[in-house]
Amino acid sequence: ERSADVTQADAASTPVPIQIKQVLIAEFATLLAELGQDVRANAVIKSLSGSINSSSDSLAVSALKSAQLKVQAWSAQRIDAGAASLIAHELKAQTQNITNGQVRTQLQGQLAAILSQNPRLSPELPRAFLSLAIESLKSVDLMESIASKGALTVSMADVYLNEGIIHAK
Repeated sequence: ERSADVTQADAASTPVPIQIKQVLIAEFATLLAELGQDVRANAVIKSLSGSINSSSDSLAVSALKSAQLKVQAWSAQRIDAGAASLIAHELKAQTQNITNGQVRTQLQGQLAAILSQNPRLSPELPRAFLSLAIESLKSVDLMESIASKGALTVSMADVYLNEGIIHAK
């Protein structure tokens, strides 16, 4: 009984690496934006960007950049079609600058899924993101492409499901 208590105490005191905390904070910002809390999401992003060394090529930097783009995509849900279309085109340009093919492929797919939920946007915009993601997939090596293909397949399903829902309304 006593050894179980010691094991639980050791597990409770294990520190979480700062990079993992930063990735979780980036995900939190994305969730805030998805829930319509754009101001709070942007505040979290701003705070996080101040605590990350953006010159490094770390998981936290990648998560921050991804969260910034997803927050912009979610914010496009709550503005008029013209401004949302401009944001979508800006997002498309920004994703093409991402050098990591796996990150670029998955992010383009995720942005397509987010943008496809906006009934005011042309369905061609999310489809353009999917086309870019398919092209990006060609630059991903074999081992990484398995995960990327899976994520892209889910994103494609989300886009077509969202289109169906919009047409059914």
